[in-house]
Amino acid sequence: MIQSKKIYHIKAFLYSTFARLKFSLGGQLGANEIMALINSLSIKGWKNLYHDIPDVKIINIAYITLLFSQIVSDIVNGSTSEDFIRGWANIVMAIVVTNYLSTLLWRSNKSIIYYLTGAAIGVVFFGAEVEDFSLEKMGFFKFTLVPILNSVLLIVSCYLLKVVTKKSFTIVFIFIAYGLFNIAFDSRSNGLIFLIVSFIIYKRKMVGDVKMKTVFPFLIGGLIVFQGLYSLYVYQVLQGNIGGKHSEEQFSMTSNPYNPINLLLAGRSEVYVAIIAVIDKPIFGHGSWAPDPGAKYTLLAYKLHGEEDKLDNRLDMSNGKLIIPSHSVIFGIWMTSGIVGFIAFMRIVLLFYKRGFNLLKSSSIQASSYYPIIVFFIVNSAWIFLFSPLPHIKQSLPIIIALIIVFHRKLELSNIQLPNKTNIN
Repeated sequence: MIQSKKIYHIKAFLYSTFARLKFSLGGQLGANEIMALINSLSIKGWKNLYHDIPDVKIINIAYITLLFSQIVSDIVNGSTSEDFIRGWANIVMAIVVTNYLSTLLWRSNKSIIYYLTGAAIGVVFFGAEVEDFSLEKMGFFKFTLVPILNSVLLIVSCYLLKVVTKKSFTIVFIFIAYGLFNIAFDSRSNGLIFLIVSFIIYKRKMVGDVKMKTVFPFLIGGLIVFQGLYSLYVYQVLQGNIGGKHSEEQFSMTSNPYNPINLLLAGRSEVYVAIIAVIDKPIFGHGSWAPDPGAKYTLLAYKLHGEEDKLDNRLDMSNGKLIIPSHSVIFGIWMTSGIVGFIAFMRIVLLFYKRGFNLLKSSSIQASSYYPIIVFFIVNSAWIFLFSPLPHIKQSLPIIIALIIVFHRKLELSNIQLPNKTNIN
């Protein structure tokens, strides 16, 4: 059994290490995805996975429904073969990768540590993966250093809790310091995520007894504190004390930089564009890879960035073939596959958070050394669902979804005290 666990650890390490090694096969296919495909050819293996983790079957059915909706959308929109092959492959790989990672984690909890280790090493050897043209200028810190530090901190937090269980306050302090460091150096979303994670870890006992009447006052108080700290942050950036050029440019595009909604609109204007695209075609969507032949939506995104003059250069670089900017998994799915695909994917989202909140409220999970990783994945998922590009359904979301449903299943088995009781820690 020890030997077999080592095999899963090695597979998890290799999977994340080679995630950024891409091959052009009609579309971009990662070496890790090829690895998952090869290891997912056994029908018996899929049946066993459905038996071990019933949530995997629910998620697969939702993804298959999404695929059906995408096919219908592509037929209605007359999508090109190049576009629909990439669109369908994106969904198929989301199924394959989620199943594969669920198997690795089911066999050994420690696989997540090897996955995070490989993720950090992969960035070192294969470089950062810039998500789209509007983010290229944000540089080394956000796309290279931050992914490495995130993985290292999560691994360190896990081992601190495993070796000395009373080290949770140390972890909270480290996460707060790291979060502030990120905000000061222009990685605001990552910094805010770690601040939220540190609060949940510090108040984890309160999370276990959470009720709406107790949460509401905290939400109001939290919003007031957030606005105060946000205003201080904006002032410091405008004074040139913290932040970078990218933050200064974003604030200059807003009518009122002290309103966080204005900043969100400037920083994630592509989400607004995706919503407009959804409103234009809410039933069937725009098809795979959502083409933007008249540059209507691309121009809108540039206008929100205050960069209309860059459109001609963008058209030249893409030979006139543009896609609708979305930068949101949820709205990107609705935009490309229509209302049925959106509903199917929301089934996955709701299941994920139902399982995630159950984990956060569990005293045994709170005592687990994996608790900081679980909390980070749950908090980080909200940002990915709302503000990350559609390909994240096969990139970052599979490990997040797999971790939550696997640990939830193991918690279920431990609670009903089956003979093969599973160790959560």
